[in-house]
Amino acid sequence: TSARKISTFFKKEAGYDIDGVITFSPQIVARILDIVGPIEMPEYSLILDSNNLLPTLQEEVEYNGDRKQPKQIIMDLAPRMLEKLYSAESGKWLEVFNLLVASMEQKDILMYFRDLNLQSFSVDKGFSGQVANTDSDYLMVTFTNVKGSKTDLVIDSSLKLWTESENGKHKVSITRTHNGGNSEYGFYNKQSPTYVRVLVPDNAEFTGLTGNSRPNFKPLIDYTNSEFKKDDDLAKFEEESYTDQETGVTIYKEAGKTEFGFWMIINPGETKTVDLEYAVPSSGDDYQ
Repeated sequence: TSARKISTFFKKEAGYDIDGVITFSPQIVARILDIVGPIEMPEYSLILDSNNLLPTLQEEVEYNGDRKQPKQIIMDLAPRMLEKLYSAESGKWLEVFNLLVASMEQKDILMYFRDLNLQSFSVDKGFSGQVANTDSDYLMVTFTNVKGSKTDLVIDSSLKLWTESENGKHKVSITRTHNGGNSEYGFYNKQSPTYVRVLVPDNAEFTGLTGNSRPNFKPLIDYTNSEFKKDDDLAKFEEESYTDQETGVTIYKEAGKTEFGFWMIINPGETKTVDLEYAVPSSGDDYQ
C-alpha cells in the first residue's frame, strides 16, 4: 500500500511511471562496504566505511548539507556505490549476493512491482511486506518515528505477549529504552515521539491500555476549512477509525485487521512500558 502511494507521488513529480519500489535498511549499505571496502568522497572531505557511514551521512544531512538539497550527499554516493560493486572481485560479488538474500529473508529488503508476475513472486517468497491473510491468531507491532530525528538507531525495543486460550484474552507489553543523551551526535540525543500501531485479528475487542503518552498534538493548519485536496485512501482510513477518550487509543481497520494506535514519547535515558489488552473471540493456538 505504501509503495503504491509512493509510486503515485513519484509520477506526479517526475511525470512518468516506475516499475516498482524496493526499500532497504541503510545498515545493508554499511554491510556491503564491509565487503567491498570504503568509498572516497573528496568533495565532502570524507571516506565512508561500514563504521562511520550512518552517523556521517546523518550529520551531513542534518547539519552540514545545503538546506535546499540536504540529501545531496546520498545522491552523490549512489553512483559511486554502484561503481564500487561493479569493480569488485567475483568472490566479493558472491558475498554481497548472500548478504542481499539474507536481508530479504529478514525483511530488511521489501519489494513491490507493478508487474503482476514479479509481484506474485515477491508475495509468495515473503518479500513484499504484505500483511498476512490468516484464519489463525495474528500480531504485528510497528513503530513510526514522528519528528524524533535519528533516535531510532539508539532505541532498544522488546515485546512480551500473554494469552489465555480459554477466553481469548491477550496482553501485549511493549518496552522501549532510549540509549541516547550522551552521544557526540546531537540527533541521537533528542526526544523520541513514536506512534505505535498494533495489528491484531479483525474480530479483536479492545479492553485496556496503560503507560502510553497522551500528547496534545494539533495540526498546524486548519485542513477542514482549507482548499487542500483529500487523499481518498487516507480519508477512508480515518473515517473508519475512532478514539477512546479514556485511554487515548485510536482503533482502526486496516489490511483486514483491527489496529490499535497510540503514542510512546521517550526522553534520552528513559525506559517506558506500555501494556495493551484485548480479547480475540474463539482464539486458536496458532500464531503469525
